[in-house]
Amino acid sequence: MDSILDVITGKAPMEAFDCKHLLAWVRANEWHAPVIACVSYVLLIFVIIPAIRWKVAPGYVKHLFALWNLILSIFSTFGFAIGAPYVYRQLSTHGLQHLVCSDKLMLGTKDDDAACYGTIGFAMSLFMLSKFPELGDTFFLAGMKKPLSFLHWYHHITVLLYSWFAYTNATPTAVTFGTINFGVHSVMYFYFCFANYTRKLGFMRKPITTIQLLQMAIGVSLTLLAYYFQQTTGCSATYTDSGFYLFCSCIYGSLCSSRSCTSTTTSPRRTRRKLPMPRRPLRKTREKLVHDACE
Repeated sequence: MDSILDVITGKAPMEAFDCKHLLAWVRANEWHAPVIACVSYVLLIFVIIPAIRWKVAPGYVKHLFALWNLILSIFSTFGFAIGAPYVYRQLSTHGLQHLVCSDKLMLGTKDDDAACYGTIGFAMSLFMLSKFPELGDTFFLAGMKKPLSFLHWYHHITVLLYSWFAYTNATPTAVTFGTINFGVHSVMYFYFCFANYTRKLGFMRKPITTIQLLQMAIGVSLTLLAYYFQQTTGCSATYTDSGFYLFCSCIYGSLCSSRSCTSTTTSPRRTRRKLPMPRRPLRKTREKLVHDACE
């Protein structure tokens, strides 16, 4: 049983990875690690970092932030390159219900092509663990005195909690969720990296917002599909035994009912009011121009 550290340190190839060791540690840890991380995260961005006295962040912070985003973009591209072919292979070979409902998808055997083993198991395990260091981009924004929207930090917290929850319970949809998130982040972090240096990538803003909304729509759709299969032909017991539906309802419901989410996605474009120009100064100006022209 080769652990994630064995692969990272080069003691074992990715193909030999087995998630059982990490899964046992995550289940033994329960919710201690993610809860402590989320509480510390909120305290840092709203209490500790704002207390720093600099008015303008040091110049090197901008370059560190760009490097940070580049690393995350490369990592996400790596994960998407592994996850996308796997999801497509499972969907084309076994069908949609298998992708959404089969327990063999996560914790089957190597002969079942389960997502616990090999390169896909390594990528999905890194996906869950990466949600901890991904909190770091908020520290950069707060340190540079950039405005932090509710949607930004709330998204980081909920994705971390969901990733831990899905990995702990080995929910079948976790692979699809992770792959889609890898794809979105590969583009998003690439944009964040180079947007610090040029405005020529401004055309990417709307497409990035679109794929982020599409990611959420697919997530809701997969959750509804799992519930539908549960009520009809049967689906993985991990959804009902773990409270998956209630957990997802709280996340999506609170996100979409918040004012920040509504104002971010549906707020009308603000228009500037044209203030009337005072007539007397304008008339004097015209008279002066005529006078100067005559001279």
